[in-house]
Amino acid sequence: MLHNAGTMLQKTLFLIFVAGGREGLPNKSSRKPQSPRCQWTPRGSIKRSASGKAGKRPEPDTRVLRSTILAAVFSLGVLFLVSRVALGRETRPPVLDLDGRQLKSGARYHMVPLQKDRLRGFFSGSRNGTWCPMYVKQAPPAFSDGILVNFAPVGGAKTVRLSTDLNIEFYESNTCPEKPVWTLAPVDKVSGQRFVRLGGMVGNPGPATTNNWFKIEKDGDNYKLVFCPRVCETCQQEDAVCGDLGVYRDVYDRWLVLGGRPLTVKFKRFRR
Repeated sequence: MLHNAGTMLQKTLFLIFVAGGREGLPNKSSRKPQSPRCQWTPRGSIKRSASGKAGKRPEPDTRVLRSTILAAVFSLGVLFLVSRVALGRETRPPVLDLDGRQLKSGARYHMVPLQKDRLRGFFSGSRNGTWCPMYVKQAPPAFSDGILVNFAPVGGAKTVRLSTDLNIEFYESNTCPEKPVWTLAPVDKVSGQRFVRLGGMVGNPGPATTNNWFKIEKDGDNYKLVFCPRVCETCQQEDAVCGDLGVYRDVYDRWLVLGGRPLTVKFKRFRR
């Protein structure tokens, strides 16, 4: 793709210079026989003075030619950069489920932690005495596999790949007004933790949605969840927080938070 972009740039510049060099010149094959008094020229190519004498032919407008060249170079430069970014994303290894198949956007999965004391999937629950918004926690024993999740990689990619920003959405009917999309909450004043809760949105990468983007990284033979958004240039702030997702345990539940011991997981595709 990058080689094609470079070749396209060379061809475009060549055609522009050829066209610019011919601008304002008459076609030799269309010239009429000359006479001593009058020489035929294309209309508008020669100006005559009041005395009827021919003046100098106007020079081609180099400003138009220069603007055309700059526009072509800029357009192909953007194409080159976009192709480079897309190629980089496509070369990242895909995330595999328990059957060795690639994770796909739109499919439903159980995301199951592998630590001996954490062999339960993810669920939603209320905190701090308020029902909404819901927070992400480990499932009760009766729901060991947890709630099914969907993955939505940035840019609408169909395959879920390592180190790629993506949204995570619970596949459930939410009783709260917030959407069942994971997002990182602000620092909790009581515990000092940053909990993962519901209320994000799918897509629309930008400064307003930075907390909605997570990643899947390798952790030995398994995987771990990471928060370190890189969805756009304006999101890459110097004080941006990056880290693994772990578990914070209080009196009642085990909540998913930023930091702590990385939570190792695997993915089991749901089949009807």
